[in-house]
Amino acid sequence: MKPTSRSRIGPGHTVFVAVILIAFAVARPTHAGNEPIHLVTDWSHRHVMFSAPHDSMDQDRLSRDPRYIQQLIRRDAERKDRHG
Repeated sequence: MKPTSRSRIGPGHTVFVAVILIAFAVARPTHAGNEPIHLVTDWSHRHVMFSAPHDSMDQDRLSRDPRYIQQLIRRDAERKDRHG
């Protein structure tokens, strides 16, 4: 049984895939540390404060709460502002 021309991957396809992969590899490394992080703030951010998780179950549960993640980001930013 002879393969049809449609089922073969030719050198043109190989070059195209290689160019796409190289483009992704070059574009991927970004410097996110220099870009601002936009956080939504509402009344609950002033009234809900999370303590440190006690175990991995707490860590897992808290990591799904966007307010907890934003609290960590804000505290880290405040620490960086104080220390330089």
